[in-house]
Amino acid sequence: MAVTPAGIIGTLLVAVVVATCVRLGFWQLSRLEQRRELNAGIAARLEREPIGDIARLTDTAGLAYRVATARGLFDNDRYIVLPGRSHQGVPGVYLIMPLRLANRRDALLVNRGWLPSPDAATIDATDFAVRDSAAVRGLVLPFPGRAQSLAQRDAVARDTAFRHVWFAIDERALRAQFPYPLLNVMIQQLRSSADTARYPVRLGPPPLDEGPHLGYALQWFAFAVIGVVGWFALVLRSRSAPRAASPALIALVLLAAGSRLDAQLRPIDPLEWRIFDRQAWLVAGAGGGVLWEQPAPLAGTRGRLLELGRWSLAFRSARIAVELGGTALWRLAEHDTVAVAAPEVAPDDGIRQDAGVAFASTAVRLSPDPWPLDLVLRFGATIPTTSDESGLDRDRTDFFALLGLRYRHGPIALTAENGVGINGTLRHDLPQSDVWTYAFGASYGLAGMRVAADLVGRQDGHSYVIRGNEDLRELRAGFDIGSARWLRVRYVHGLTDEAAPAHGLRISAGVVLSGRD
Repeated sequence: MAVTPAGIIGTLLVAVVVATCVRLGFWQLSRLEQRRELNAGIAARLEREPIGDIARLTDTAGLAYRVATARGLFDNDRYIVLPGRSHQGVPGVYLIMPLRLANRRDALLVNRGWLPSPDAATIDATDFAVRDSAAVRGLVLPFPGRAQSLAQRDAVARDTAFRHVWFAIDERALRAQFPYPLLNVMIQQLRSSADTARYPVRLGPPPLDEGPHLGYALQWFAFAVIGVVGWFALVLRSRSAPRAASPALIALVLLAAGSRLDAQLRPIDPLEWRIFDRQAWLVAGAGGGVLWEQPAPLAGTRGRLLELGRWSLAFRSARIAVELGGTALWRLAEHDTVAVAAPEVAPDDGIRQDAGVAFASTAVRLSPDPWPLDLVLRFGATIPTTSDESGLDRDRTDFFALLGLRYRHGPIALTAENGVGINGTLRHDLPQSDVWTYAFGASYGLAGMRVAADLVGRQDGHSYVIRGNEDLRELRAGFDIGSARWLRVRYVHGLTDEAAPAHGLRISAGVVLSGRD
């Protein structure tokens, strides 16, 4: 095996990428440990004896996540609103009011809870005014807001009108608009037996989850493993077919780049397994589809969705395959409104259209050639080409990493893909959702035709629904005709109401090029 300058440079490049991925993996594990320690500290504070009256304390340092009581009069005219807060899929706001503490000249901000708001920004606070003296029991939290730029501060400071709606809080500007001092902490009011009104909906303690750090760590370690495996595959391949290394190297670079991946109104399509058939090196196809009763969760509507200009291209060199594809246009003809549109969504005349998804993925075959079982590690992307304003999808970037299996015995083929997706959301308080992503398939070859069925979807395991990130399951059944030139027909049946269509039809045609190995 020849040692060349290009080979040395490539090896050093892969070593740097692998070392970086391993370091980032251990960094995420350290972040996970910090998160666990923080959760343990918060849990211990939540279990401590409640503070009888926060107004009696002269120093509020170190009280975060303690339960406390405060007494005084609400200043109903100087409320503030934190917009863009949803509850069970309904748009709304958080209502924060200052409580003038008894026998003191300062006040304490109290987050009284969530209120519905059609535009997720404005409310009529007079309906929720409290005229009498109140005793508030709640969770002590840090003072809201983070410092913005000096230009933003100055602009706010020159505005003499009291500002009720704060999309981003500047602590100094917020304090400056009150005629009395504010304590350095706030209270998030908890539900009590005295609460009889439906609104505001009281907020609970923060969820003590471990966040996405373990998933991130596994992903970085997987990138490192694929970098090593892919490089050895390229080296071994170069011994017999040196010219084939270049496209495979491109695939490895795409893989190592680790683009943030996949935002979808539709679920991730299964791997194009035919690209790993013997001597196949390119699979290309194009087509379209129509889906009836397709929900658009952000727009709060459903209707007939046309998928126009669907295309796909899979290229393989040795054990590494790269998939590209997408949909040129989504066009939704609405016929039913099921919810209030999200704040980001623009009004329309019953027709919503936008660019569809564009995806890219890299798959590495890990199993030896003689095996009847294909083991594949796959990383992919459906790149967000839609806008939040269209209401058809969220303009967010996500990750996914899947482990795939294919077993073939005679005319029977069974496939499975399972893995993790790390999807962005529209929520300010929960910017990502970690989901289980899967695809299970079975097919049977019969007289030049292959009958097939796939179950695809995603599930996040939360007890609540994140708008735009709803769980999704679909059953796709149909047939393929031909091999070198093929026609694919799939009937789509949705198995969830929130994001899947009632039924639909997809048709595509294409070619398989073989002759290279």
